[in-house]
Amino acid sequence: MFNVVFDKYIEAVLEKSPTKLAALFCDDGILKLPFRTSRDTIESQSQILEHYSASFGQAPLIFTSVQDVELYSTDNPDIFIVEYRLNGKTLPHKKDFHCLYINVFKLNNGKIKELHDYEDVLNREAIFS
Repeated sequence: MFNVVFDKYIEAVLEKSPTKLAALFCDDGILKLPFRTSRDTIESQSQILEHYSASFGQAPLIFTSVQDVELYSTDNPDIFIVEYRLNGKTLPHKKDFHCLYINVFKLNNGKIKELHDYEDVLNREAIFS
């Protein structure tokens, strides 16, 4: 189950599809962004869609590939941890960049109940400079 959910998640990220990303969450899903300056917690699938549409969907970049994926199971069959690297290009200059992530997924019936998205935000200035 973990691989299926993560593969769908990465597919939506690479397509840069806020709609597909939000659809992976339960109606009462939660997205936590603890490394962001505002430490956002977004609750409900509709608010998650709004968040992805306003931020991720508008960012002047595209993701081109994922690599170094390490998936870790836990004692709880509905929780897994994954670390990975997303590669991409800025727009319109096509400058190469990468971001490192650690995500904690909590699932419920094959959908994301909670996602704790630990994004390497320290390189944002370099990406957009």
